[in-house]
Amino acid sequence: MKIGVDCDGVLTNLSAYIFVRGEHYFGHKAIDTGAYNVSDIFQCSKKEEFRFWLRYFFPYCKNCLPRAGAVETLRKLHSDGHKLYEITARMFVTEKNLLGWYSRRVFLGWIRQHGFRFEDIYYCAEKRAPEDKLAGCRKYSVDLMIDDKPDVALYLADQGIKVLLFDTLYNQGIEHQNIVRVRDWDDIEKRITDVEQNTALIEQGEVKPGPEADSMEQYPLKKTEKDMKAYRRFMACSKKLWRMEVSGLENVRPGVKYIFCPNHESYLDGLWIIGSLDEETMRATCAFTADYLFEYKIFHRGLVLLGGIPVHRGGNTAPAIKCAQMCLASGEHHLLLHPEGTRTRNGRLGSFKQGAAKLSIETGVSIIPVCIDGAYEIFPPHRKLPRLFDWKHFCRYPLKIRFGTPVLPSGKTAEEITSDIRKQIISMKQS
Repeated sequence: MKIGVDCDGVLTNLSAYIFVRGEHYFGHKAIDTGAYNVSDIFQCSKKEEFRFWLRYFFPYCKNCLPRAGAVETLRKLHSDGHKLYEITARMFVTEKNLLGWYSRRVFLGWIRQHGFRFEDIYYCAEKRAPEDKLAGCRKYSVDLMIDDKPDVALYLADQGIKVLLFDTLYNQGIEHQNIVRVRDWDDIEKRITDVEQNTALIEQGEVKPGPEADSMEQYPLKKTEKDMKAYRRFMACSKKLWRMEVSGLENVRPGVKYIFCPNHESYLDGLWIIGSLDEETMRATCAFTADYLFEYKIFHRGLVLLGGIPVHRGGNTAPAIKCAQMCLASGEHHLLLHPEGTRTRNGRLGSFKQGAAKLSIETGVSIIPVCIDGAYEIFPPHRKLPRLFDWKHFCRYPLKIRFGTPVLPSGKTAEEITSDIRKQIISMKQS
């Protein structure tokens, strides 16, 4: 397979470098952590941004360390026979003068220093990054491109090129059928292996089932009495550690099945939301969960409590959707599904997908929008464990869960239903 690889933001963590150096240079922390350019991140002028890069550009080019796993993953891909091409847009590298020559030399020195091996390097102008990278991809006939910039990813995807989009704060909300979001270099290796295997099976005329399709009959995972006792203990601890406030439960009518659609702020959202319901509803509720979590024993109890249904994000989701349809059609289960598809990386509400609305239309099951507020402050994406106490204000963190009014599917399009869900969640967040 021929793979194009960007450098800044993919081989390196450019935004982390900017946050650290910018705080020292400007004298304050980043203002907009979801922005890409220095002028937007630190709310400074373009002139000040230029001065910042005059001071830090070449130190970054020479000294910035590769992302964890980047060197090892690319070496393994190379040894497995993949052809790797560096296709990068960077300041000065396309200029035909002494500065351009020096920039290219520094870049080559950094590549060699860290042991990266590429078949060739294609330099792109920053101002024409989408167009130049497309030219690079076509020159080498790449099968997929690994990038981080949202405008580049969308431009390449629109031209039919598969993109692995490195998950960052500044590219949230980017969606396309040719774009798959990846968390780190281990995830990149797994996705490339999936693509390679899928391509081989297609060439052989075989059908590739999703990795979760082998035995979907066992899903959703069933909760035993022992699991319910563990769930009650978890909720009791949560109420002691954080100031939990639950409202709107009167909208969840006994005996009626629902699709619960909450915003997504942390890993614990689903557990807190389902745990806020009465015990009968708790037992009957299942949830879509990322398939890779099922590979780790440490997550098993949590997945059982959620009534987990593994979904291959960015891959074959058909088995998971079919399983959810059967659960809802049986009249025995509720379903929890995050319309955003992934956790927020900056605390703000992301774009909503229409999957929940389509399920609602197909099954006739009403949707209850759910707003969770405070989970991002407790357990943001960059933390391995949740915060237990707000030492700055010397109080427990507040955690609010609000259940909205049911959204009926009859006579509405998926787009209208999705819009209604989002409006309710925004309204509940602001109240």
